[in-house]
Amino acid sequence: MNMMTRNSIYALLLATTTVSAQNTAGLHQLRANDQVKKQIVELTTPLETGQDVVWDLSGLEDMEVFHNVNYSEVTGNEDLIAATESSTRFYYRQTADSLLRTGYENNLTRVDYDRPQLLLHTPLVYGERMEGLFHGTATYCERLYLRLFGSYTTEVDGTGCLLLPSGDTLRHVSRIHTTEIRAEQLYPHITTEKELKAYTDSIATYTSDSIIAVMQDGRQLIQTDTYRWYADGYRYPIFETITIGLKDNDLCYGTALYCGPDEQELLEDEDNRQLRQLLAEIDRQAASRQNMPENDDNSPIKNMSVSVSGQTIMVTYDLAQDATVKVLVCDIMGIVYRQQSQTGQTGDNYQMSIACDGLQHGQYVLYLNVNGQVKSTAICL
Repeated sequence: MNMMTRNSIYALLLATTTVSAQNTAGLHQLRANDQVKKQIVELTTPLETGQDVVWDLSGLEDMEVFHNVNYSEVTGNEDLIAATESSTRFYYRQTADSLLRTGYENNLTRVDYDRPQLLLHTPLVYGERMEGLFHGTATYCERLYLRLFGSYTTEVDGTGCLLLPSGDTLRHVSRIHTTEIRAEQLYPHITTEKELKAYTDSIATYTSDSIIAVMQDGRQLIQTDTYRWYADGYRYPIFETITIGLKDNDLCYGTALYCGPDEQELLEDEDNRQLRQLLAEIDRQAASRQNMPENDDNSPIKNMSVSVSGQTIMVTYDLAQDATVKVLVCDIMGIVYRQQSQTGQTGDNYQMSIACDGLQHGQYVLYLNVNGQVKSTAICL
């Protein structure tokens, strides 16, 4: 397959920055010492799914009420990070690619999950769907002792752009839809948290089959649907909605929160700041339609070809001069799924293999930056 030297919307993503050298998955992780202010807005949930969607938030009504969130480390537990909001402290565990909720507490309630809930899996790949079960215990007013359990699904069900209340358009957006279906069991005979833990851990343990069976026994189930819109270059969701009610019942309670670009740009977040700069330059390049010449005798790379075998992309080339070759695999919205680079000296028969296991079958764009010169080609995995 011959390389196409054409104007590319996302060519500058291959510019030399610290962002291009790392996995962008980490750019949506929670960070200790961050403080963000979210506006409570009119509840509306644009339900369009798919790729290249335009979600219109231009008519959002500000309720003039703010929802502050403070993120902090958890003393004595380096694996956890806490988010304090609405007088409640939520606990999360982060791995390199996942965010899990492990519990929460306030003046009335304490919840601990021994089997936590998955909320986010990165990088955000359109169509990726994660399913699982959760289990934990709850104490209410130190008088009521319960077991909580259920199922969840988390799916990236849309990509596109957001029309913001400010009138601006925010591109490179992914929407995550999480559905939680929860059941509760009250234990009147238990009078302490220690008894509750002993009972659920040793006496009446629940396996996956147990959780599924009890959820199917006709008891009332509580369903929570959460939608979160994440944009490249911003750590936290720009917009999120949460509705909760009885499963298979139209009556529910809901709220919506808006944490716009202006608020998030106040964070000291150098990696996301650099990514925003790159995306802004990409859009300027797209608007100017400046095409690269088809033939460039001064190009440091020669005889380049690209082939695809299964879920692996193979790039072969010769170098007319010493060069660093950087590669990105993106979708048409510019969302980066794979990135790789290698440096070589003048010579022939260089190869670069890019593993794309886990990516959905479909059309992608391969970008190469060779000492600042950008080439691109469409590929099909």
